[in-house]
Amino acid sequence: MILSNTCSNTLVSSVVGKVEAGGLKMIKVYHPWPVPVQALCYSQPSALTDMEVWVHRVRERGLVGSDVRFAVRREDVPVGVLSDEAGTREVRPSAYLVFARDGFEVVDRMSFLRRYREP
Repeated sequence: MILSNTCSNTLVSSVVGKVEAGGLKMIKVYHPWPVPVQALCYSQPSALTDMEVWVHRVRERGLVGSDVRFAVRREDVPVGVLSDEAGTREVRPSAYLVFARDGFEVVDRMSFLRRYREP
């Protein structure tokens, strides 16, 4: 089931390699200000599985706290749930899960397009 093509492909600068993302080919690098970030767009339900694996691998590498978790809540349209000491955030269709130096954050599509750009 494809939700829509709401995630911008024009922002992609490069696909993160297998070493960086553990083989998750949908994670991409975007250039914001002041430094690049890795991000994955919820363009289809399978992206939530990739997000769950990605968060787990980043946590295993010690790049985020042991309290950081990602789960999928099954609804009519599945929703991703990112949780940590700051609380929980939902990843809904067309939103981005972004990993930067401060850890993971969930960014809605419009905010993402305002903050991040093609290099």
